[in-house]
Amino acid sequence: MIFNKKYSIILCVILFCRLSSYSQEIKTYAYAQRDTCTLFMDVYHPMQQREDKTAIVFVFGGGFRMGERSAPYNLDFFKQLNEKGFVVITIDYRLALKDANRVDALHNNPLAQAIDIAVEDLFSAVSYIISHADELNVNSSHLVLCGSSAGAITVLQADYELANRRKSYVSVPEGFRFGGVISFAGAIFSHHGKLKYTRQAPAPTFLLHGKDDFIVTYKKIVFFNLGFYGTDAMVKRFEKLNYPYFAIRYRNLGHEVASVMKYNVDEIAWFVDNYVIAKKQLKVDQYYLNPEMKRNPNYPLRPRDLYRKGREMQKNTRRNN
Repeated sequence: MIFNKKYSIILCVILFCRLSSYSQEIKTYAYAQRDTCTLFMDVYHPMQQREDKTAIVFVFGGGFRMGERSAPYNLDFFKQLNEKGFVVITIDYRLALKDANRVDALHNNPLAQAIDIAVEDLFSAVSYIISHADELNVNSSHLVLCGSSAGAITVLQADYELANRRKSYVSVPEGFRFGGVISFAGAIFSHHGKLKYTRQAPAPTFLLHGKDDFIVTYKKIVFFNLGFYGTDAMVKRFEKLNYPYFAIRYRNLGHEVASVMKYNVDEIAWFVDNYVIAKKQLKVDQYYLNPEMKRNPNYPLRPRDLYRKGREMQKNTRRNN
């Protein structure tokens, strides 16, 4: 009986410590003021932070027309990253396709503008983080961008624009590099033909994509000098230019990969340890078939389906109001 009591006490202490390690300290900061809104970031601090003070800056998805920085369905992902010792920073950005009627290969100007606006806001957030690194208790040389779907496009595009510095909104100091970039179903939009890195190499990049993704292309879409380059095209380019990357290609999955970040937290930690901190020049290309990840029949098949569904939701909202 005494043994059972002791055992119960020990078990309770272990359970309490484990639950305590899951706790998150969350603070909100205004990082930029725009004509139409104030942009905020939420900072999730772990109970036990990594010594290298790596911070993961997360950009949410939603087709540049919906979403929020700390949506409930992403909180478990943030918690798991905190458990690994990462500071997690989630940001607002302006949703320029909120009222879009059509977005496709022949109607790409609204998409290009939406990407530019999102990337501009991301650079404002990064500039704030760099200038407040001590207050936020992060290492600005270990900032890792992470995004899902539209957020993945945004983080990849931000690193691409930083490497070329063609845009005035690239507001970080000369010589600054992201520690790494993590893309869940993302792509890069180019106005200048195939991907080029003219000023500096891209950050080490972790690419996760479903091979059957037709919302954000897994391969590439090219129209004269305009191009949308997905994971498959990026891997080929990184191979040719000898840039480090880590790619996971999911067989029999499409855009669902954009919403399963919680399945890849261990891989994220491995990527940070090896590519960001140890700076290993690795090139890893893997094909996954994960039985826990299944096709979602409710996912739209094409971009036009996504924005058609968005218009229907807006109409229903107006009727209900």
